[in-house]
Amino acid sequence: MGHGKTGFAFNRSSSTLTKNLAVANATNASLGSTSAGNGNSWDLGGTWSLASTNPGTITGTRTAAGAIPSSTFLRPGNGADVGARF
Repeated sequence: MGHGKTGFAFNRSSSTLTKNLAVANATNASLGSTSAGNGNSWDLGGTWSLASTNPGTITGTRTAAGAIPSSTFLRPGNGADVGARF
């Protein structure tokens, strides 16, 4: 996991990043002077791992409403409230 690059590069826009998860990047985030963030994995610090990286959890059968079933896919292994919710 990880690609040796920047996970979130928002150094050319005015952006606010909240509750994002960056794992195993060379640099987790590059925010310019007009961007800000809070509650992101790089704001919270520590070491991050993922509970599941199995894409089968989101490519399988959908719910009756057509939604992706709830899973731990790409969720932090420590249960923190950051990252996408599937």
